Order: sequence, then structure tokens, then C-alpha cells
Amino acid sequence: MSRVPTTATAPSTEPFAHLSLVAAVVDGVQVPVACPATWCKQDHTGEDSTKHLADVDHLGAHIDLMIPNARTDKDDLFAYVHLGQDVYSTDPIMRAPHLRFEDSGNEETTASLDQGLEFADRLVEFAEQIRGLVRVARPGAQA
Repeated sequence: MSRVPTTATAPSTEPFAHLSLVAAVVDGVQVPVACPATWCKQDHTGEDSTKHLADVDHLGAHIDLMIPNARTDKDDLFAYVHLGQDVYSTDPIMRAPHLRFEDSGNEETTASLDQGLEFADRLVEFAEQIRGLVRVARPGAQA
């Protein structure tokens, strides 16, 4: 009786084609992880190492929204946003690149990239409404 050789099919690597391998520390052991290195600014080998591979996430640089403070004459952090991706997450929303918004009170919201564009459009509308308030309070103001 002869055996018919079976051919194992390798899993598709297409979803990870845009990722690079970088070193990370997981439970005290340095391991290679897939990282969206084009925008990820996370130090995966730093002090904040994780216990589980599923908890290795990727974060981009913060974009800060500062608000002028009339009482201090300084700018205060109002909110910030950055790219995030949890490649090993079981949640498909977190596994894909997404935006993480956080306000100065540490309230966090996650949005898809399309939702981020929708939010950006709302920010433009919001800015126009603020200019309208200034015009109402200061007739003739160039806002």
C-alpha cells in the first residue's frame, strides 16, 4: 500500500504584507513581532513590556489638540489622537489600523479610519460654529 503525499498549504501572509518584523519583549523574552513600522512609534522592548503576545499593540505619534487658556495665557491639552493597531487581537476592529482618541480626562474612543475622516469633517464644521460665536459676540470681528 503506497501513501499519497499530502501537501500542506501555508497560511496566507497577505494581511501582513505591509508589516515589518521588530523585536518586542513579552514576559521577559525578546521575540519577533509583526509591526506596522511605517507609522508605529511604540518601543516594544521598553520598560512597558507585556505578559502576553496578544497585548502587544502598535501606536503612532500623538496629534495634540491644544486649547488656549485665558486664565493662564498658556495652551492646555484638550485631546489627542493617534493611530493604533493590535495585530494579535481577536477583535477585527482593533486588528485593523484605527484611530484612538483620548481627551484630557483620559476618556478613550476608538474609530475606524473612515470614521476618522467623518470626525475630521465634523471638526471643520465645529470650527466654523466657533467662528460664528465669535462673530455674534464681537460684531465686525474677522473670525
